[in-house]
Amino acid sequence: MSVERAMVLAAGLGTRLRPLTEERPKPLLPLLDLPLLHFPLLLLRQAGIREVTLNLHHLGDQIRARIGDGSELGLSVRYSEEKPRLLGTGGGIRRARARLEGGTFVVLNGDTLVDVDLPAVIADHARSGAVATMLLSEARAERDFGVVRVDEASDVRDISGRMGWTDVGRAGHFCGIHVVEPRIFDFMPEEEVFCINADVYPRLVAAGERVHGCFLARSFHDVGTPARYLETAEALLDGRLAPAYAAEAMAGAAGELRTRPGGIRIARSARIDPAALLEGPLHVGPDAVIGPGAVVGPWAILGARARAGEGSRAVHAILWEDARLPAGESIERAVLTPHRRVSAVS
Repeated sequence: MSVERAMVLAAGLGTRLRPLTEERPKPLLPLLDLPLLHFPLLLLRQAGIREVTLNLHHLGDQIRARIGDGSELGLSVRYSEEKPRLLGTGGGIRRARARLEGGTFVVLNGDTLVDVDLPAVIADHARSGAVATMLLSEARAERDFGVVRVDEASDVRDISGRMGWTDVGRAGHFCGIHVVEPRIFDFMPEEEVFCINADVYPRLVAAGERVHGCFLARSFHDVGTPARYLETAEALLDGRLAPAYAAEAMAGAAGELRTRPGGIRIARSARIDPAALLEGPLHVGPDAVIGPGAVVGPWAILGARARAGEGSRAVHAILWEDARLPAGESIERAVLTPHRRVSAVS
C-alpha cells in the first residue's frame, strides 16, 4: 500500500513540561542537537511519505520558523492553524480534512519518539481491513499510560477503560501513531473539540467497524514531563533507543562528531580544556565549551554553544543551546536553558 499524506500533531500546550515550554513549544525541545519534531518527520520520510501537515497553536511561529516548508528534510510541509483554541486530536485532524482525504493517511504525535518500521505498520493496516490502526507496544506495569486492549483478532476492544473490556485481551500502550482511512471522518462528532481515541474510536467499534491494534513498536518514549524528556535523551545517548530512520541525522547534526571510547561524542568545533574530566555516555555539540576542571558526564548533553564553566559539574543533565553553567556550579537530573534550570526528577 502506498501512503502519500500524514499529519503530525504539534499544537499542544506542553503543560506538564512547563516552564520549559514557556520558552519553546514541546516539538522543538532539543535531543542531541535535533528538535524532537525531526524524529516523526524523519520517520515519515523514510516511509516514503512526503506530504505532511502540522497543526499549530502554542508558539506555532517558532515551529514555522524552524521547519519552514520542509524542503530541508525532503518533505512538503503545510500548516493547519488552531485559533483561538485547541481542537483536540480529533478536532485537529478534522480541521485538516481537505489535506488528508484522498487515500490512507498516517497521524503521529509530535511529542513521541518511536522506534518502528512504519511501512510494516502500514502493510499490517492494509491486511486488517480496518478503518484505523493504532500502533501499540506491550503494556508495562510501571508506565502510567492508558491501556489499549485487543481481542484474539487484534481488534481494539477497549481504550483506557472506556469500552468495558478492562480485564481481558492483550494489553498494550498506544505509541502515538495511527494509520487511518478517510471513512474516519464519517464517525466524527459534531462538536468542534474532541479526541480521536476517546470520542471517535469507540463510535467506530460500536458501529461494527474495525479498529486494529498493531504490536510492531520496538520501543517508544513519550516526552511528556521533564523526567521523561531526560529519560528519552539518555536512551538516545546510550543506544537503548536507536531509530534507524534518524541515524544519519543524529550523526551529522553535530557537524562530524568525533567518537571516543565510553560513548563520548564530541563535535569537531567544540572546545574542551585538557584539564576537564569527561565521562560517557556524553554528547557535546557544535561550538560548545568545557572549561578547566569541569566534570561533564556521565549522562550529559551539551547543545550547540553551551558552556560548562571552570570547575563546574554536569551529570544526568541536558544543557540547551547557548546555556551557561557558571564556574563552580553543579547540575544533576535537570535541564538548563539560557534562562532557567528545571528539575527532571520524577
